[in-house]
Order: sequence, then C-alpha cells, then structure tokens
Amino acid sequence: MVNWLILHCCLWLMPGKTDTLPQYTVNSLQGRQIDFKRPGHKAWDYCREIKPLHAPWEQRKEGDTRFRAGYDSQYFYFRFLVKDKLLVTVDNSTEIAVAKGDRVEMFFAADTTLREYFCLELSPYGKVLDYKAAFYRKFDDTWDLEGLEVAAAPHAKGYYVSGRIPLRFFKTLAGREGDMKGASVYAGVFRAEKNSEQATAGFTWFSWVMPKAADPDFHIPSAFGIFRF
Repeated sequence: MVNWLILHCCLWLMPGKTDTLPQYTVNSLQGRQIDFKRPGHKAWDYCREIKPLHAPWEQRKEGDTRFRAGYDSQYFYFRFLVKDKLLVTVDNSTEIAVAKGDRVEMFFAADTTLREYFCLELSPYGKVLDYKAAFYRKFDDTWDLEGLEVAAAPHAKGYYVSGRIPLRFFKTLAGREGDMKGASVYAGVFRAEKNSEQATAGFTWFSWVMPKAADPDFHIPSAFGIFRF
C-alpha cells in the first residue's frame, strides 16, 4: 500500500505530455498601440481571454478572474481583472510581503522538467515578488525580472493588475533570436485570495490549469500549460 502511494504521488509530479496540455494563443498586437496602464484600453480586445480561473482544491469551483495577454516586437503585455469583495494586503516594503495577501501570479518555464523557471507574484497595489526557482521548490529570491513594468489598483468590485515584460525574456526562454511568431513557452496563470484579514487565515487558490495534486501546489509540472505566440 505504501509503495502504491509513493508511486501515485510521483505521477502527480511528473511532466505531462505536451500534446495534452492546455494551450493559450498570445495574439500579436503589431501595428496596434496599447496603453498597458489602462485596463479598459481598446487594444486589450485583440487579446484572447482566459476566464475564469478555477479553484481545484475547493468546492467553490471558480472565481471571477480574467486574464489577457498579447505581444508586439518589444513587449509581452498582460492584464488581470479580479473580482474580490475583501482585499487583504500587508503594508510592508519587503517583496515577500506580497505572498501574505491577495495577489495574481504568472510562472514561466522553457520545459516541463522545471529545472529552471521564473515566477511573478503581483499585489493589487502593484507590488512585485519575482524570483527564479528549480524543481522542487528551490527558490532564488535575488533574481529580478529586468524591465518589468506593472500598473495596478483596487476598485469597488476588486482590482486589476496589468503590465509589460520585455520580449527578450521570452526569446531567451524559447531559444529564439528573431520573431516570436510560432514559438511557445510553458506558463502558469494563478491567483491567491486571502480568506480573511487574520494573519493565520488561509487562501483560496485559483489556476488556469487544474494541477494534479492533492493539496494546493503550483510549483509542479502539471500546473503549467503552453503559451503559443
């Protein structure tokens, strides 16, 4: 019985077949100017939407979290629109404080071995926790995503987070020197919702992909899908 449980847990952590992974098309915005700091800018309409994110470990099956992304010759653009009745953040100048409150997250990797992958966690006020990691949960919080720009703000129904990342980051990840058209990277899109303002309160975890894990965990191959440019 013990050996079967060990084998089953290992299968949860193994990389999945790429042809069965969820895929998201990152549309080209070439020729369209986008003001990434404006969540209602018309150019976002040309980006496909992921909606909603799901809560795999809760009976509450989904939350109203919408994600769009696009790219041009210089940048990858992203936008989260989140409905949240209670915003919980920690007023602290350290990066790690982001992980103690409400936030949205994106992970990127070159392949599903997760020998090296990169993580962004973003608060409703635009604070950034960025770090490099290696499987399993080996974190390097000295890494910063050079050139990352973020805009975020709370509103009556929740908050938005938008931003842009230099396209050279994705070219390096995908091993591309020229146009990103036709290239792909592995990606996770997530959200953490703090359940109350109490410091000991837990989170509801939302994900684009349904990870194969018994307990909340985004740092495994099955939490990733594919972004195709």
